[in-house]
Amino acid sequence: MAKPVLRAIEDGEPAVDDPTGDALHDLLADMNLRHRFVILERLDPKPHEMTGPEPIARVMINWTHDRQGWREAIPWVPTFC
Repeated sequence: MAKPVLRAIEDGEPAVDDPTGDALHDLLADMNLRHRFVILERLDPKPHEMTGPEPIARVMINWTHDRQGWREAIPWVPTFC
């Protein structure tokens, strides 16, 4: 059995290893006052380049305020090392 690459952890619920797209959608759609967050944890051992929190924070702020351009601000496809 292959080791999981992704783990989703929902507030107060058991972790889900390698969730399908539908399962991840459901976890995010079920967020509410009882299930306040979902953590996505990468489990692969490969290091990934970290550029700091500012680009992500800027996208999240723009998304929150429904500002134009947030979708185009960063690439939304996986990059492989």
